[in-house]
Amino acid sequence: MRPLAGRWARAAGSGHFFTRWSWLLTLPFAVTLLGGYDEARSGQERLAGFGIALAVHLVLGAFGVLAAAAERGVASAGSRRVVVVIALAAIAVGRPFLLSASAQALGLVLFTGPLAARVATNLIVDTAALSLVAMMTIAVRTHRDVTGRLRLVLDALEVQRAHDVDDVAVLSGHVLENARGTLLAALPRAAAGPLEPERAGLLLQRFAEEVVRPLSHRLFDDHPAAGDHHPATAAGARYPAAGGDGRLLASRESRTPPRAQTSTPLALAPVHPFPAPIDRGAPVWITVVAYALLWVPYLVAHASAAAAATAVLAVVAVGACGNRLVAGRVARAASRATASRTAPGAAAPAAASAAARPAAALAPVAGLALQYAVVGAVIGAVAALSPALWGVPVAASAVLAAMLLSVVVYPVFAVLVAGVDAGFRRLVVVEAELAAAVDEAAVLAASSHNSATIARRRVAHLLHSEVQAECVAAARELRGSPVVTEAQWMAVLERIEAALALPRAEATGAGAQQTVERIVGAWRFGLEISLSADAAAWTRLDADAARLELAVDTIAEGLTNTIRHGSEPRARITLAAASPGPGVVVDVVSEGRIVTRAGHDGYGLAQLGGRARQLTLTQAGSAVRLRVELA
Repeated sequence: MRPLAGRWARAAGSGHFFTRWSWLLTLPFAVTLLGGYDEARSGQERLAGFGIALAVHLVLGAFGVLAAAAERGVASAGSRRVVVVIALAAIAVGRPFLLSASAQALGLVLFTGPLAARVATNLIVDTAALSLVAMMTIAVRTHRDVTGRLRLVLDALEVQRAHDVDDVAVLSGHVLENARGTLLAALPRAAAGPLEPERAGLLLQRFAEEVVRPLSHRLFDDHPAAGDHHPATAAGARYPAAGGDGRLLASRESRTPPRAQTSTPLALAPVHPFPAPIDRGAPVWITVVAYALLWVPYLVAHASAAAAATAVLAVVAVGACGNRLVAGRVARAASRATASRTAPGAAAPAAASAAARPAAALAPVAGLALQYAVVGAVIGAVAALSPALWGVPVAASAVLAAMLLSVVVYPVFAVLVAGVDAGFRRLVVVEAELAAAVDEAAVLAASSHNSATIARRRVAHLLHSEVQAECVAAARELRGSPVVTEAQWMAVLERIEAALALPRAEATGAGAQQTVERIVGAWRFGLEISLSADAAAWTRLDADAARLELAVDTIAEGLTNTIRHGSEPRARITLAAASPGPGVVVDVVSEGRIVTRAGHDGYGLAQLGGRARQLTLTQAGSAVRLRVELA
């Protein structure tokens, strides 16, 4: 009962409790069970009663339009529920009075029982029927909205999968291409003729410190965004040729052609007149119990309490049996349909025309309603004949009238219940599909983001370890020349461009010792470097690519600081296996002093410290020691 009450509360607070379907689907109840012409004796009187019931239902339809407007005119769900309750009470009270007044105006006596019983019957039937219709329409709306969201997520996944064909190597190429254009635009181009060695060295040093190093920092940071201040933009103020678009990694969407508007739509459930195809019968017990309760006020007003109780119990027992038979037939039909669709070699059904689709969708509903009409006829006969058990005479016309009434009302009621049940079951499935699609989208987004991050960091590693090494080594080399000729300057620029030609950091097959020695060799143009390492250190670096990358970054950071702040162009690098633990300790010792310049940290000690197990930078006399323990 609690889930049912919760569904009713959500429907009543949704702002869509009263719709055109409320009037249309309660019409069979209005002209039969609630028609108010039970005492009609002739066909003419019954026809007049039917017309009066139809006219009153039209009037109440106009009232329903006002109720719908009032319902939508309030903002809070609680206020909407109040409007719904008031409107249901007004309809339940208004219909019997309007029916009675209309019959009296025409000089007819169509109902002689107490009016309170009619009000109670209207209250129960209107509340049950209108609530079922509201739940069904809300389920249809929710199903449409959830399916729409699912379609959007699936479309996004399709686009994401198209973007994710790029692997890390391809992405690295895109990043390097953008970074190369930025750096070459900012690379200082000297005028024709010789240069002073100090000026040439200063130009390259400033390029390394103010363009290459911040750019490596920005690539390594995991927050690229369009419109952010780019290091190369600041370099443009220092070097007239500087430029750049401010983006290091172009949007993947900008590199992917937009999807054609004629792309094949994704396969989703077809549209049905109910929230979902009715693949089960109405719930066996709750349907017939609710239907029997609709009759309680009428039976109490027209028969003894014992006769009324007997009729209700008989209706429940017989109706449950009939419902179970219908449910079994529907389940078997659904199983056969599923088996025929999935059978090997089964031909795909031809696409139906637009005009045939509504009829094809309504055919199962019509078949279900026909089966419930048979159950309704039996229920009506049992209900009419049950007073005979207490000695009450029963006319054949009364039995026939009860059967006709149930043949009209019970199928509508049962199909509504089955439709609402199917709708909520379908919603659970679609919401689960939506949740799974959202989860897959999150996984794909994380994978795409991870690939882009790896690509950026590989290029950042290249810039920091090799390109910067070329710059600082060339600067020191040029400072040692008596004069820098144009040919020397162009040769230096060609070396820097060559360092940017290929993503060397993605080279495979080289061991840890070869990688480190190659990086150190690039720095030996401007520094006297001694390198020593034990065998265990090389083994541990070979075993972990991330540890090797961090070792190279540590060496590059130490040598960069030696170039910038050292008093002597010498450095000593030691690699040793950590004890205890599985890591490696990297020591870079040089002569100089510790200097901190805000805004020029590149990878920086903070980044190294965040990735390493332990980092220390100490000064002992004139020696500066950078010691990093790699996990």
